[in-house]
Amino acid sequence: MFEAWILVCLAPTMQQCFPAQDTYGPYKEEQVCIERAQEMQQQVIDNIPMHIPVAYQCIIPQGEGV
Repeated sequence: MFEAWILVCLAPTMQQCFPAQDTYGPYKEEQVCIERAQEMQQQVIDNIPMHIPVAYQCIIPQGEGV
């Protein structure tokens, strides 16, 4: 299982950042997780003024194996 996370930063400074975890997952396939993370990034662009997504990651939750 994979969980999607993105890192979002305040555009002018790029120093005030926060992680955002997906609330729909986890996902069985890594590719599905990546697609969701990219969707999350677009949602930030569309809905949160002056913030931009700078990175994403699909992680395996602690205690779980692939």
